[in-house]
Order: sequence, then structure tokens, then C-alpha cells
Amino acid sequence: MNWKLETPGDLTSSPHLHSSLAHQHELVTSEEARYWIQEVARLEGLLLSPSSAGALAGAIKVAENLDSGVVVTIFPDDASKYGALYQQLYQS
Repeated sequence: MNWKLETPGDLTSSPHLHSSLAHQHELVTSEEARYWIQEVARLEGLLLSPSSAGALAGAIKVAENLDSGVVVTIFPDDASKYGALYQQLYQS
């Protein structure tokens, strides 16, 4: 697999990131995102982008550690521009 999620260092220079607004931050590996891409496609028939799968993986980590409450995350894009990635995922 020749893709990976951006690292936190990649994101710190983004003018769109306002990390002080988040209640919690979770690190997610490319492998975790890959797992959720395949799992959501299998279970729900949804094609997630790597960044959306990473957002889902982080939200699940947060939810697993909550006693109560609601977790909100945003899927930043869809899989429409990741055709080559999906071919790699399902050919291996």
C-alpha cells in the first residue's frame, strides 16, 4: 500500500486547524484507517476516503472511553477520488 494518513506535523501548519476547539485528540495510524475503509465498505456499503476513515477511527477510540455522551466527527470527503486506492485494497 503506497498511501498513508497525514501526520500531526503535516497538519500543524494548516490555517484550517483550530486544535483548541477540540475536546480531545486521537492519533490514528494508516493501518487503522485502512481497516475502517474495508470494514465500513463490507458492513455498510459506504466507500470512505482515508481521511474519513481516520476520522471514524478516532471517533470510535473516543467513544470507547466514554461513560456517557455523544461523539461528533466530520467526514472531510468521500472516496470518489480514490479509485486507485480501492483497487489496491481489494486486489491484495
